[in-house]
Amino acid sequence: MLHVLLLTSTVTISISVGEWILSNDYFLYNSQKLKIYEQTHEIREIRFFHLTHQANPPYLMAPNTSHHFWWNASFQTNATGFLGDDLSEPGRLNLLFIGDSVTFGLGVQQNETYPEQLRRLIPNTRISIMAAPGYNTEHELEVLRRALNKKEFVPDIVFLQFNNNDYIRPIKTDQREKYYFYQKVPTKVFCRPAGAYKFLLDHSNIFFRLNQLLTKWFAQWIPLTDYPNRHQEIKHQLLELKQLGEQFHFQVVFLYIPEREEFGMTPQRLKEIESFGSLFPHSLDFRPLILNKPWLWFDCSHPNALGHKIIAEGIFHALKSAQ
Repeated sequence: MLHVLLLTSTVTISISVGEWILSNDYFLYNSQKLKIYEQTHEIREIRFFHLTHQANPPYLMAPNTSHHFWWNASFQTNATGFLGDDLSEPGRLNLLFIGDSVTFGLGVQQNETYPEQLRRLIPNTRISIMAAPGYNTEHELEVLRRALNKKEFVPDIVFLQFNNNDYIRPIKTDQREKYYFYQKVPTKVFCRPAGAYKFLLDHSNIFFRLNQLLTKWFAQWIPLTDYPNRHQEIKHQLLELKQLGEQFHFQVVFLYIPEREEFGMTPQRLKEIESFGSLFPHSLDFRPLILNKPWLWFDCSHPNALGHKIIAEGIFHALKSAQ
């Protein structure tokens, strides 16, 4: 009987420790050695995402479509192919969010994203979310320009979410059903997912999390200094956004939502991002609120529901102060 109790206790403790490791990897961050990695993530041509086979934007979301993603969340697009409200309304506060997978909501439920949590803080507000995984400022600007010309959602305020993703140029592929964009994968550790490995990565949350832990363990040794130098290009795109605001009579708020711990972020890069924010009258830097706080993150790049709540509250208080 004692042996059975010991075995049960050992198994229970092992499962608990394993679950803790899979949900809390903060202890792994502590070294800087490995130098090589490649960027290899993909958007697949599915019912939810439609590849445009153009450089800008490379893909769009289909209207009135739902999809269940690997982080166990379902997302539903509106009639214009975005998230949230499809039409603005005169007399209400109309807020429009543009960004990448952070604003889209990778790692959380659709109603847990910071725009949707902000909606609950400001009743009677119309909110549209024109964001997609892998988008950079070039794609966001083009998607916004198309929406403004259609006059379907006329914003009072446009929030631009910015992070390291905006320095990435998506990788073209000759496979028409795929579009590669971005993922840090050390080349000396993992190969590109294929076969059974790819199947497990796509369909097993535990396997994905374990793979992510190992990848991040090595990734923290990699100084992210080989991102392309797009400073002038991004600055030009942000000035275009500013001009659109003047043309269509909306304010622009620059949101800097950092990565979880900003490994490899050089002082020069931080100065660039601060200079981008200074282009606009209103800029919010969320580093003091969410940086280096692992309990607010789903992974190294995407906040969890609590992290999104902190961001929503930060925007809410900024809007109240501006009134």
